[in-house]
Amino acid sequence: MSLFKTKVPVSLENSAQPTRIEKSTSMEGSIEAQADVRIDGYLKGDVTTTKKVVIGKTGRVIGQVRCQNAEIEGYLEGELTVDDLLSLQASAQLYAQIATAKLSVVEGAVIQGKILMKAPNTLKQVTDESAAEAS
Repeated sequence: MSLFKTKVPVSLENSAQPTRIEKSTSMEGSIEAQADVRIDGYLKGDVTTTKKVVIGKTGRVIGQVRCQNAEIEGYLEGELTVDDLLSLQASAQLYAQIATAKLSVVEGAVIQGKILMKAPNTLKQVTDESAAEAS
């Protein structure tokens, strides 16, 4: 007789843990996630997630970031596409081309680059067109 006769289905869909790059970590490469991503260290590469990206005060990202929502306290150089809300805290430093539907900026944040404000359902089309023009 077995103690484990009943099989219970396990869904990993809603149990995804956030991806974290800690303060003492440097990495080069791309991240694709179905969960939140928090960067407190250094990343040279791209981040794509269907959830939220947080770049903490000690976080530095050089590359392209695409996400649903973003909160930036650290440094970003490159491109940033946010489908919904981009929140920039006072310590944020962005040197980037930005496309977002909503923008919240706390006094003290540094932004250098182009900001494109569009309706949420048009962002994918706009960024795809921009990529085609660059080719």
